[in-house]
Amino acid sequence: MSENKVRRAFRTTKIKINENTIPSSEQRDQLEALFMTMEAAKTDSVAAERAAGIAKAKAQNKQATAQIAELEFLQVASSSFNQVAGDRLWIVYRDPEGCITLEGFTERLIRNNMRAQQDMLGTQLENSGEDVNRDGLYETEDDDMGPDPNAN
Repeated sequence: MSENKVRRAFRTTKIKINENTIPSSEQRDQLEALFMTMEAAKTDSVAAERAAGIAKAKAQNKQATAQIAELEFLQVASSSFNQVAGDRLWIVYRDPEGCITLEGFTERLIRNNMRAQQDMLGTQLENSGEDVNRDGLYETEDDDMGPDPNAN
């Protein structure tokens, strides 16, 4: 295939708005005004998109700053509280009395929440006619101490 045929195969169709294609000056003026509106809208759209991108980046920066501040707080608190040092998930807030409060979601609590979900599934299965054993499903704080060395 010659280079000329290839160029023609990928050539776009162009229609120019002028006196030859649209004899009516009123219609040309209308299209010109609409084109100007379209160009302004595109410019406004790009400006809004950029402003939103800047706002998003600034928000992410603020989120990172807040996360760093929270982690620094927990890092200092872990030197005073062994439990804060040993458990990963803590929520820090001020309670209704104005006291700074650290609420921990221990691994035991998370395991028990998962077991509660298993229990609910067990209940659903039980209601379907299946036999489900729930013995030993939940841990107590005593279980965190490890096995009893005096137990046989």
